[in-house]
Amino acid sequence: MDLMLEPTLLKGCVMIPPSKSASHRAIISAALTNGTSKLKNIRFSQDILATIDAVTALGAKVEQGSGKGCLQITGLFTNTNNTSTLPLFDCRESGSTLRFMIPVALMFGGGEFTGKGKLLDRPLTVYENILKEQNISYIKYSTDGDAVNKLLFQGFLQGGTFLIPGDISSQFLSGLLFALPLANNDSKIILEGKLESKGYVDMTIETLHHFGIQIQQENGQWLIPGNQTYRPADLSIEGDYSQAAFFLVANALGSQIECLGLPEDSKQGDRAIITLISLMQDPAQKSQNLEINVSDVPDLLPILTLLASLRKGQTVLSHAARLRLKESDRLAAITCELTKLGAQIQEESDRLTITGIKQLHGGLTDSWNDHRIAMSLAIASTVCTEQIMIRNAQCIEKSYPSFWQDFVALGGKIQEVSL
Repeated sequence: MDLMLEPTLLKGCVMIPPSKSASHRAIISAALTNGTSKLKNIRFSQDILATIDAVTALGAKVEQGSGKGCLQITGLFTNTNNTSTLPLFDCRESGSTLRFMIPVALMFGGGEFTGKGKLLDRPLTVYENILKEQNISYIKYSTDGDAVNKLLFQGFLQGGTFLIPGDISSQFLSGLLFALPLANNDSKIILEGKLESKGYVDMTIETLHHFGIQIQQENGQWLIPGNQTYRPADLSIEGDYSQAAFFLVANALGSQIECLGLPEDSKQGDRAIITLISLMQDPAQKSQNLEINVSDVPDLLPILTLLASLRKGQTVLSHAARLRLKESDRLAAITCELTKLGAQIQEESDRLTITGIKQLHGGLTDSWNDHRIAMSLAIASTVCTEQIMIRNAQCIEKSYPSFWQDFVALGGKIQEVSL
């Protein structure tokens, strides 16, 4: 789907969709209980459907509950796998599903994992090292003689001591935190270096506590008692600051949008968008050069790049190398597309240096099949001097299926075209 967007500021109220990160965590936790849990305010994006399919493949029962966006999940009763064949997990393009479910599946004997796009190209070195230490079978292979499109894991993950580098995705740590409470023996995770994206790990631990799992954290270590039991729980998913970031930046650029459903006490790391917008708009900083370390909030980089393009002075978004391994190479993607609109961005291996300009013009852009690039370009259209066109705009279905409907409801002017 290709869209043409007319320049217009947005105004009105929008109910921010539920946190994708919190939804993944709640669904997996509910699936590991010995009873039935009720989850409210679930939005069925492609990523969340991947996790629902994954826990179903593992043996959980997932049903639509009463009311829109409600799920009833009947979890697994024990941590033994009574099936004769390994389950198949289709993770689509969801990195969270893949990295969370690998260690979980290995508590039940393993499984086969498939995915789409660049998913299986993403590094799994942390898990690969653990599998070697525990003599667990791990095979990458292709079913069509071309790129790797399936991963096979076979064996049982044991508790113990795990050394994890801090400069990798926090999803690896979260995946182990889901699985290790089910191990027969106690475990300890020791972090080597500073943890990036700490907010996501805090969210995982908060969810685990909600489902009865106890984890102690001290001095860069996580102590995880074994033989724990996930208890069923009812939970309503809070609004997603990662998605709200697009509309909050739109406000910083002149729109007037009230974002509903965002808890002020959220542990979501991307709640930092509020502080970052204030910093970038601070009159005392208005013409000053800024450097922002995005290692804890990597998903915010595309929309922060847009905001930086229209502030006075120079902005450096640093510690961003991991963004090259997302749905697209996000450093290259946002640089390429905003440059088409007139932005001045210098791309380096792990950072972007943005020199602010007064105005963006229009043009033909591409989403790179990346939901966060497409939504950033949509917000860019609100302050362009001319219309812009976005190729493959349907990619927003990965995380925010109703984005275009909400955009129009706020006054956005879009038209489907053929490019």
